[in-house]
This record gives sequence, structure tokens and C-alpha cells, in this order.
Amino acid sequence: MSRAGKEKLYLLKTNSLNIDFGTPEDIYKELAELHDLHNDFPGMMIYMGGGNPRIGNVKTFGYYYNKLLAYE
Repeated sequence: MSRAGKEKLYLLKTNSLNIDFGTPEDIYKELAELHDLHNDFPGMMIYMGGGNPRIGNVKTFGYYYNKLLAYE
């Protein structure tokens, strides 16, 4: 991303292992890192990876996504 430039559009997927099997702390850490990266690359879009996440992980992802990455 740093070589291509900040004016590009990037589509990133979260790590499926974190979403499917990670702890709430794992999910928070990943989304916080993406939040920091988004500050440098504003043309970044993120979607949730994972094949069969636990129900609690989906809720945790939604909570931290809205807290860290959703803008009004």
C-alpha cells in the first residue's frame, strides 16, 4: 500500500482465524490495527472475513467495528 500510494482504493479482509476462533481481545487488536492503518490510507474499505464464526465473535466484531471503523 505504501508503494501504490494513499490516493488508491484498497479492499481489505480481516483475518478469518481471528474472526472464527479468536478471543475478543484478538478481534479488538486486529480492528485497532486496521483503524490505525486507515488513518494513513483513507481510501480503505474493510470487510469481515471468516467462514464459520462463533456467534459471540460476530457480535464482538460488530461492536468494535462500529466503535473503531464506522464513521457517521
